[in-house]
Amino acid sequence: MLKKICLNGGLFPTQEVKVPITLKQYVKEIQFFINKGILNFHIHFRDSYGNESLDENIIYPQFRFLKDKFPMINIGIGSPLQNGINSKLREDLISNWYNFKPDFISVNLSEKGSIDLINILKEKDIKIEYGIFSLKDAEIFTNNKLYINCYRVLLEIIDDNNNPKTSAKAIKEANNLVNYFQQLYPDIEIILHGENKYDWDIIKIAIEKNINYRIGLEDTTIDNKGRILESNIELYNYYSFFINQ
Repeated sequence: MLKKICLNGGLFPTQEVKVPITLKQYVKEIQFFINKGILNFHIHFRDSYGNESLDENIIYPQFRFLKDKFPMINIGIGSPLQNGINSKLREDLISNWYNFKPDFISVNLSEKGSIDLINILKEKDIKIEYGIFSLKDAEIFTNNKLYINCYRVLLEIIDDNNNPKTSAKAIKEANNLVNYFQQLYPDIEIILHGENKYDWDIIKIAIEKNINYRIGLEDTTIDNKGRILESNIELYNYYSFFINQ
């Protein structure tokens, strides 16, 4: 089933795609999705310049505003090493979270410093969604016993160093990762997603296998024919058509 909406990721707005990066834009889209019965969101909060931030002074007021306005929703955030954020800066900023406690945070196991970050988050009792890009990441998950008290696993089928995947390769990787976790950890919740055009192939797999999945501009800004989708609302409307074809 559709589990959550990933509103923006590390993307910036363009003339063609209205990526939400302000509170006003978040409110508009979240209200739309609440009306559709969706209550789980993944947001990369921004500073006043539109850049991603993990600074509590910047992201906590935005998080608090949304939670106060929509107390029924869950808001998770990302922690990727991108857009000027390196592993040391990430650790330093998150170590200094005193008031901010997101409903969950995604940590990509392939990234430098991920295990150290996980230890910091566990000390703060923050739920962790483990980002798994490959079977190598799955082994990191197993070898570090991250399955103990695991909140959730996010299986992410994405391009390799900006080298686009074919649909066939993406489908094969998705099946391999799903099989790994379903066989070893049948009680751990899985969310599946792809990106770009083949995101729609991955959504099909998730539906066929009765696995939770997410949608949103963070994952794709095009439909399965390559047509640009200008907003999360337009993307959702296309998704509704796509799954009922």
